[in-house]
Amino acid sequence: LWEDAALGLAEARVGRGDAAAAVAVYRQLLDRRPSAPHVAWWRLGQAAEQAGDVVRAIAAYERVFFDFPLSPEAAQAEQALGRLAARRDE
Repeated sequence: LWEDAALGLAEARVGRGDAAAAVAVYRQLLDRRPSAPHVAWWRLGQAAEQAGDVVRAIAAYERVFFDFPLSPEAAQAEQALGRLAARRDE
């Protein structure tokens, strides 16, 4: 229940355009060891990217890709990493 509430709160903050606040919520969620950490890491990466924190976004996406390679989010993380690498090389 607490996990769903935290995910909902973070999503609401992203929806309001406050991705930096969502990053903080996702970090707190990950500190509590959620049942689906790959989802929290993926969403942390998305929120960090939206907040302009590319370093944190890359770290979160790498965590998903390397630590949870069989999750559906791993393929999305791979795409996000490629997108960020291409943007960095421009």
